[in-house]
Amino acid sequence: MGVESAAASKGMDNDLKLAAIFGAVGFVAMLIGGNVFWVIGGIALIIGVVFFVKWLVRQ
Repeated sequence: MGVESAAASKGMDNDLKLAAIFGAVGFVAMLIGGNVFWVIGGIALIIGVVFFVKWLVRQ
């Protein structure tokens, strides 16, 4: 129990951090609007979902 609680107290996993960052970038880009930003936002959201699923698989 000690090792698991120590690992949990270190903070968010790297994949979860990347998922949150790409998700936020994707939403902001889509909110800005315009064709180019819609494409960039969509790609960033897809990358964020990939990192999120990768994190979920390891849990």
